[in-house]
Amino acid sequence: MTPPLPMTPQPASNIVGAGTWVSGTGNTQTSGTPTGYAEYRQWLTIGYSRVPSFTHGVDANPFRSLGTLSATTTKNVYSTVLHCNITAHTSCTFVSGNYNASAFYQPQKFQLNAVSYDSQGNTGYGDLTGSANSYVFGPQGMIITTQPMIQRHVQGISDVEYNVTTRGTTHYLKYDATNRYLAGGDLGQDFGNYMNKSNGYDCLPYDPSGRPTARNYAAGDSFSIYGGSYSVSSEPGHQNNANGLARMITFIEGSCSDLAEAEWWFRYFVNVPRSSDGFERPVDSDHVDRNLYYQTSHHDYS
Repeated sequence: MTPPLPMTPQPASNIVGAGTWVSGTGNTQTSGTPTGYAEYRQWLTIGYSRVPSFTHGVDANPFRSLGTLSATTTKNVYSTVLHCNITAHTSCTFVSGNYNASAFYQPQKFQLNAVSYDSQGNTGYGDLTGSANSYVFGPQGMIITTQPMIQRHVQGISDVEYNVTTRGTTHYLKYDATNRYLAGGDLGQDFGNYMNKSNGYDCLPYDPSGRPTARNYAAGDSFSIYGGSYSVSSEPGHQNNANGLARMITFIEGSCSDLAEAEWWFRYFVNVPRSSDGFERPVDSDHVDRNLYYQTSHHDYS
């Protein structure tokens, strides 16, 4: 049979291993006359970086972290959110073979890989280790598919071949003065890009021509944390795997639901909006196409 698809490469800043895809009983061939099968596959990868989203107090010093927005004024971050990139793959392929079971199914399983430093290289957010911190997202990391969904049965009239991979991001990036769009999917961009806004509440001075501005709209689960500078202890999963698993499930399910949204403004942005250059925000053609094939019912969190 066709081997599992390769893992999506991880960002350079994430040094955690990607895990291994496995297959269960019934996924091997035996001798005999080949039969036509329809084989369905599905996998998901979400890379994320926590970024500042709102502040108390302003300062012109350019130092940025998830707790400090200047070298002299500390803990003036009031809230943070996640900037995410999502890759969701699903396919149906017709294969010919003789298997030791007429039908086969394995669910899709996940692993959360977090690192203790943010995308700017800052540390000091807390300890991610320990058996009770299995579902702490940390300042950045990745959710990977450790076991893809594979479903195979004898080919029927309702089976149709397809191969759909959706790649999108929660943020777009532009120069305000010209509305020229850049690669919004860059998870390592300067934290100042998220804060340099004209609403008067965030970091000053406001420079509409000298700094890109990263903004999100509606896609994905922002996983907002309020009340001050970020630390791992502010997450629901800190020292509590039950709460952490529940939050990870909510995050994955909510992120995937936006793949099939009928309204385009709820779907993810393409990495670099092209149709929208000169517009205030990306238009419908700069959001990913609707993906009706990806099914969260195949997710297994056990």
